[in-house]
Amino acid sequence: MGKIIADYQATKDGEVIYSGSLSVISDESDSSVKSAVIAELLSIDRQFGGGVPDTVTVDSWTPE
Repeated sequence: MGKIIADYQATKDGEVIYSGSLSVISDESDSSVKSAVIAELLSIDRQFGGGVPDTVTVDSWTPE
């Protein structure tokens, strides 16, 4: 596991509610990075609100 920078987009009801880059701790695989991004977005929603996405797309990721 290591630090990953992931570029992502999250939508709810067809509208983008989050997009950008996140630093996450993850294994270096597409599915692990996506899971880590989803977990981080859920944590952000619990802390600050903003909504839970229906769909999360990771456009790209790189090890930090």
